[in-house]
Amino acid sequence: MIEDAYVQYQSRKAARDQFDAMELLPGRVKMERNVHYIDDETAAMNLHLALMMAALENGVWQ
Repeated sequence: MIEDAYVQYQSRKAARDQFDAMELLPGRVKMERNVHYIDDETAAMNLHLALMMAALENGVWQ
């Protein structure tokens, strides 16, 4: 258990985007310490970066 481990999301979409990013790159999307709030823009950018990384690793852009 991690003490004080909680995150609030601006919206359901922010939570969904963040969790989708973590599912795309299991074990590689990590939460920084003391992050307790993720807004829509941050979650969308995390998902966008995860999609690009997954595409590069799977050879889609090669």
